[in-house]
Amino acid sequence: MSKVAEQLSSRQRNSVRKIITVLVITTLASGAAFAVVLLISLTLLTLSLLTESAKHDLAKSGAQILTTGAFSYHLKFETYPARLDQLVQPPEGGPYADPSALLDPWDQPYQYDAAGPRNHGEQPDIWTVTPKGEVIGNWP
Repeated sequence: MSKVAEQLSSRQRNSVRKIITVLVITTLASGAAFAVVLLISLTLLTLSLLTESAKHDLAKSGAQILTTGAFSYHLKFETYPARLDQLVQPPEGGPYADPSALLDPWDQPYQYDAAGPRNHGEQPDIWTVTPKGEVIGNWP
């Protein structure tokens, strides 16, 4: 299986297969010009699907990076920061995160709860919500 196919979900792979089937039938039935347009559309669709998958992975990694920064902050101050921006501008020392790390791949700020209810109070909750409403956080 190709690297692109491995990154697509089963439903996405089925959609791509259907589009390829339509492309082959169209090529045989109506000539190459229309087939080129469909091929370009298929390529754009595949790139779009991969981009969203990559953004999801980046969002998960971003939450973990901020979690590491919160742990480092905790080691220095014996408490977690009250707000994520304190990782960038702590009371002293640091910084524990780059300012760009506070934004998710959709350019929205990560959400933060120092009490960490989703992590059973063992570490802060750090999460984001995708444009489709999916919550991506630093909990198991």
